[in-house]
Amino acid sequence: MARKKMADYTVEELKGQKKVILSIMGIMVGLILAFAVYFIYSLTAGTWKSTNTLGLTSVGMLVAVLSTQMVVLTTINAELKKRGIS
Repeated sequence: MARKKMADYTVEELKGQKKVILSIMGIMVGLILAFAVYFIYSLTAGTWKSTNTLGLTSVGMLVAVLSTQMVVLTTINAELKKRGIS
C-alpha cells in the first residue's frame, strides 16, 4: 500500500492529525519539565547519581521525538496554509 502524501489528506484529516500531534507534544513537554524539576531537586538535595544514564537517555529520546513531531507539525501547518486554512 502506497504512503499517502499531504495533498491526499482532507482538511478534516489534517486538522485531526494536528490536534493529535499537539496533544502528544504537550505530554512530552510535560514529561521533560517533570524530569527537569526532579533533576534540579536531586542536585540540590545531593542525591543525584552520575550513573543515572536511563534518566538522561529517556530525556534525550523525548527531545528527539519532540523535534521530529515538530517537523511533522510544521509540514501539516504548511499544507493547511497552502489550502488557505489557518
